Amino acid sequence: MPGKKSRLAYSLATVAAMIALQAPLAAAAEPNNAETQVDRIERTGKYDRHEHQRHARSQQRDIAFMIPGYGPVGKKTLDSLKLTDSQQQKVNAAQAEQQALRAAHKSTMKSNMQARFAQLEEGRIDPRAALQAMQATQQEMSQHRLDVAEKWLQAWEALDADQQKVLTQALADRHEHRKDKMQRHSAS
Repeated sequence: MPGKKSRLAYSLATVAAMIALQAPLAAAAEPNNAETQVDRIERTGKYDRHEHQRHARSQQRDIAFMIPGYGPVGKKTLDSLKLTDSQQQKVNAAQAEQQALRAAHKSTMKSNMQARFAQLEEGRIDPRAALQAMQATQQEMSQHRLDVAEKWLQAWEALDADQQKVLTQALADRHEHRKDKMQRHSAS
C-alpha cells in the first residue's frame, strides 16, 4: 500500500508541475488571442456575419425582375435595360402582385399557426382537419403563384428582343459563374 500512495503523490505532483509550467505560456498567449479577435473584427468590417444579413435574401425579397422558370434578375441589370413607361408599369404591376402574394402567404401562415396553438391549448387537435386545411391552402397558393407568374410573363413579353437578349445573357453569365464555382468546390 505505501507504494500506491507514493505513486499517486508522484502523479499528482507531476500534473501540478505541468500545469504550473504551462500557466505562464497560456497567459502570454491570451493577449495575442484577444488581439487576433480585435483584428478579425476590424479586418472584416462590413462583412461581419451580422452586418450583411444575406441569409434573408433566399426569400427573394429584393428581386427586380423574375423570369418564370429561370429565376430572378437584379436591379442593376434591369436598370441597364432603360425600360419605357409602359414596360416599367408592367414590371411594377408584377412586383406589386409578388409582394401581395408574399403578404397573403405570411398572414395565412400566421393565422394557421395561431389556430394550431389554440387547439393545443384546448387539448383537442384534429390532424385530419389540419391536413385538409393545409391542402386547401396549398391549392389556393398554387393558383396565386400562377397569377403572379402570368404577370411576370406579361412583363417579359413587353420587352423588345434586345432587352430580352440582355436578360438572357445575364442568366447565362450567372449560370457560368455557378458552374465554375461548383467545379471548384467539387475538385477539392
